[in-house]
Amino acid sequence: SSKLSLRNYHIDVHIEDGFARTTIDQTYFNHTHSRLEGTFHFPLPTDASLSRLAMYVNGKLMEGGMAERDHARNTFEEIKRKMLDPALLEWVDGSTFKMRVFPLEPRSEKRIVLSYSQRLNSAEGQLSYRFPAGHTMDAVRDWSAHVRIKGGAGSEWHSQSHTMTASEEAGDLMLDAALKNALMDRDLALRVGDAVPSS
Repeated sequence: SSKLSLRNYHIDVHIEDGFARTTIDQTYFNHTHSRLEGTFHFPLPTDASLSRLAMYVNGKLMEGGMAERDHARNTFEEIKRKMLDPALLEWVDGSTFKMRVFPLEPRSEKRIVLSYSQRLNSAEGQLSYRFPAGHTMDAVRDWSAHVRIKGGAGSEWHSQSHTMTASEEAGDLMLDAALKNALMDRDLALRVGDAVPSS
């Protein structure tokens, strides 16, 4: 719904041993003076497995269950009747899932955290990581990404999509990017290569 805006969208990526764990922390805002039911669509990489969905309720992080479609829908309707605060995930196709959130109170925020893991493609000693854009929301007020490549200090890296700042910590390579009023119109694409030989 166009009545919701996306205030914060932070991507945290941990890459280790050829696997990446991606955590998305996002905050929506309901501008209206009425209670809404929100539906959000997320594209995931085809080989990704979802590992976590959580939502802040009254300042506390509540873990959501991964439910089968039919059971989940019934549970959702039941909780809605009792006016509790569910998040419901539903697979739309192989790689996109849909999440229903109710209620989104008037003039208030809703913060949702989800994580997924995937094996990364590697070619010629380089790992490729891609975070899909394809989001149904408009611009994000505060967008940021933080990538940690375990043991990656000294590695060559390249992002075809975003300007990133590199730093090193305890042998790890850290890459950071931040944008204001960002359009979710392109994937975050990243390649990390072999260590640069010290001459």
